[in-house]
Amino acid sequence: MRKTTATGLAMLLAGATTACATKSASEFDTSEINARMGAVATGDGKTRVEVSLHDPSALLTFLQLTADDELEASVNGKTKQLAEHSLLGTVTYSASFDTDAAETEVRVRLSRSNGTNAPDSSVRMPAPFALQALASESFSRAAPLTLSWSSAPSPDPMKLAISGECIESYSADMGTGSNSFTVPAGALVKKVAQEGGQAIADQCAIILTVTRAREGSVDRTFHGGSFTAQQVRTAGAQSVP
Repeated sequence: MRKTTATGLAMLLAGATTACATKSASEFDTSEINARMGAVATGDGKTRVEVSLHDPSALLTFLQLTADDELEASVNGKTKQLAEHSLLGTVTYSASFDTDAAETEVRVRLSRSNGTNAPDSSVRMPAPFALQALASESFSRAAPLTLSWSSAPSPDPMKLAISGECIESYSADMGTGSNSFTVPAGALVKKVAQEGGQAIADQCAIILTVTRAREGSVDRTFHGGSFTAQQVRTAGAQSVP
């Protein structure tokens, strides 16, 4: 199993606390493991496959494979071993592939030296889309904000999330079959400063994240889990009163 450790970031966060914990996967049969899998494309022509394994009785407990176990992903006939990344109790496994095309099948296999293999987790990528340029670099929260995108027809649902230091987080289901969505006037709300806390600015940078997702399946050998494929696009703007 290839392994990389984010030691630099770990040093920066050495004083941080976390509820995450790590156990060896050797303590668990495959039927006792919860698998969380994802395939994410962000518009650069690549798809990143990421897997984390968990104790189903404590999902903040991450399981670390032994040296003789491995996770592999296959896309368009090319197979890669997933590299391990560990930090502050979290353990994930990932690899990147040079495609993000609609209906591309992503398959993940867990091979174990002592235990049952789980070779049959899969998902297909939803159709890519391209966000159109926003009408302005700055938007009043008192006015509607319209997003548009170009895409082939798709049955997969889309969601919008908007975040920024001066606004309350906003999210909306955008459904399927449309190529635009309007955030109603007044839907973005300025945060309220906590008593004795720092004042909230009237305006700030915001990030708009649009996601199209499709669910796949994890191998039945696992205790349970999920495999989600996502096309994710982001845009930035300024939020003003």
